[in-house]
Amino acid sequence: MIKRLFLIANPTHYLNSIEYLYQTKEKGSNHVVIVSDYLNSIEQIKKLHDSDLWESEQIFNYDGLNQPGYHWKSWHIISSFLQKTFQSIRPDQLVIGNLCDPIFYNLVLEIEGKAGLIALDDGIPSINIIRNRSINRFYKSYHFPSPRDFIRSFLAFRKILVFNKPPHSVIFFTLFRKKASDRDIVIYNEYLWLKS
Repeated sequence: MIKRLFLIANPTHYLNSIEYLYQTKEKGSNHVVIVSDYLNSIEQIKKLHDSDLWESEQIFNYDGLNQPGYHWKSWHIISSFLQKTFQSIRPDQLVIGNLCDPIFYNLVLEIEGKAGLIALDDGIPSINIIRNRSINRFYKSYHFPSPRDFIRSFLAFRKILVFNKPPHSVIFFTLFRKKASDRDIVIYNEYLWLKS
């Protein structure tokens, strides 16, 4: 049985995770980690579906960490939490709501080759990521951050993105019908759960 870890940052990601499970109909052990300060909206969506969807659910509310001058420290705290969660669950697939969120992307780089990567639709950023990966500009676009983000990333993760390879392959679960690179797959989200 396949084991999945879902990383969710907002209600849209949560909804798309339900759609992914509903549409793919793949049986498995599903674990969700919600890293957000949008918890009220997510609670509303949770009322709409069967509570047996998740084998385990963890919530990391970072609302209190969003204070001036504390940004990189909060990235480090959340990143450490996610890495420990990944190590304890040891999933076959990592299903992520925002592929290029600095905190989530750090985990993606850490686990490269240890789990399959599925990116849920995140609107326009998903289009940009698919496009940049299909024309081989992903590395340049996402591994050469602004000086400010370079410093934050280094302080939070002790990582210099330039020295890390991007994910080899990604499965995109998206509303957009975009041509993917040869290494990637696009699964069209038809919102079947919402229509049912």
